[in-house]
Amino acid sequence: MIFDTLERLSQYKAVVPYAEEIAENLAKNDYVNLPQGEYRTEKSGILIQVQEYMSNPEPKFEVHEKFADIHIMLKGKEHYDAASILSSLPESFDSGKDIGFFDSKTEVRTTLLPGTFVLSYPMEPHRPRVAVDGKSEYTKKIVVKIPF
Repeated sequence: MIFDTLERLSQYKAVVPYAEEIAENLAKNDYVNLPQGEYRTEKSGILIQVQEYMSNPEPKFEVHEKFADIHIMLKGKEHYDAASILSSLPESFDSGKDIGFFDSKTEVRTTLLPGTFVLSYPMEPHRPRVAVDGKSEYTKKIVVKIPF
């Protein structure tokens, strides 16, 4: 897991595939004012999802096998939890959607605010959308899906 400010994303090019391309795309596009939906970078077609939702006091953990996620906060705030790396996929894993949901113990908690990002690699359990202080609030963010 990597947690940092968005302005430093391109500095992770040695450990984050497409980091420079993603940073360039984010600088060129006004995602704060774009509607929910799926967008792609021009060069490699990296998927960028604009999401709007109410944060949740008790969401499930999730894990991916083929994609890393970069969660970038645009509006609002949420906790983002991480747990120990899995040795196998959960029974709920949907290989077509590359996601599985399950319960786990939080080992690391960060708080995403506008201008920050967190990256989780494949097989790293993470729990986004966690309501701060248990109070649901409107949140808008980007999730970038990086093939690994």
